[in-house]
Parts: sequence; C-alpha cells; structure tokens
Amino acid sequence: MAQRRSVQRQGLWRILFAALAAVCAVAFGMTASASASGGGTPFAGQAARAGLTAAQTKSLQKQVDGYLAKTGGRQSAANEITLPSGGTLTVALPGERKARSLASAGAAFVDCPYYYFCAYQYENYGGTQIREDSCGTHTSIPWAGYGSYINNQTSGTQARLENSSKQVLYYSRGAYAAVPTGVYWTPVYYFNPC
Repeated sequence: MAQRRSVQRQGLWRILFAALAAVCAVAFGMTASASASGGGTPFAGQAARAGLTAAQTKSLQKQVDGYLAKTGGRQSAANEITLPSGGTLTVALPGERKARSLASAGAAFVDCPYYYFCAYQYENYGGTQIREDSCGTHTSIPWAGYGSYINNQTSGTQARLENSSKQVLYYSRGAYAAVPTGVYWTPVYYFNPC
C-alpha cells in the first residue's frame, strides 16, 4: 500500500512538472513573439515612458532599423544610434516635428553643441538630426530633399558636403552658421565636419 502511494505521488509530481513545463513553454513562446513584433524591444520601456503607443514604438523601431542599415553603428536609445564615428543620429518621434533624446532623463529636444556640425532631415531644423564632431570622418546622410544644418564648430571651420565618391560638392558656411532652409541633401551622401 505504501509503495502504491509513492508511485501515485511520483505520477502526480510528473504531471505537475509536465504542466509547469508546458506553461513555461507557452510563456516563453509569447515572449519570443512579442520581441519579434517589436513590442519587446530593449528600449520599449523608454518609448512607453515618452508616451508612445505600441504602434508608434513599432513604427519608430522600423525607422531606427532603416537608419542602422544605411549608416551602421549601434542603437543606443529608443530613437538614437551611435554612429561608427562616435556621432549621434536622433530620430524624431512619431507625430513630433523635431528630434528629442529619449536617452536623457528629461527627453529634451536635441541641440547642436559647440564643436559639432549638425545636419537636419527637414528645413527649420526638423526631423531626424545627425550631429558629428570627429574631423576626417565621412558621416552618411541617409535622406534626400531639402533640409537644414547648424555649424557650431570653432570659428570659421567649414564642413565638407560630399557625393557618393566622397568628393567635395560644396563647403558649409564657416562656423558659426545656422542655415534653416535651402540645404539640398539629395546629391549629398556624406559630410566631413572639418
């Protein structure tokens, strides 16, 4: 009789462990599919704190992935890429005209600090922003159309705006210069800050 109860208990434990394993497999499967759909991205919490919906977070991640494919580097925040040169690309959030950094506590709009050349996707410093301070680099411009730039480097320094062969098309205005309109990015593939 005691042996039969022991066998029954072992059978019960096996059933419980099998059920627990099944629950874990289902939970793991749900987590994996959430990650694959963009809902479980490493920066999803950052996006949620910024007030983005799941759909907006997915859209933002798709934009970031597109920029990563064009520029290289690594994603360093929900809407930021650290470029291979050390510069930063910051994507404007869905529904917002200007880029702001979700990496900072206050999610402040990004500026163009001293020693940097900053390129903006759209005119009037709108859309995605790329900022770079490393001389001798060829930082990719991954967009076309009309945009703007701020040259906040040391006085008189000019950035080189280059074609696909990295040949100079034209030079930026000498620092300090803020050009809010008329910068035609279509033929520009790269810029070299100095």
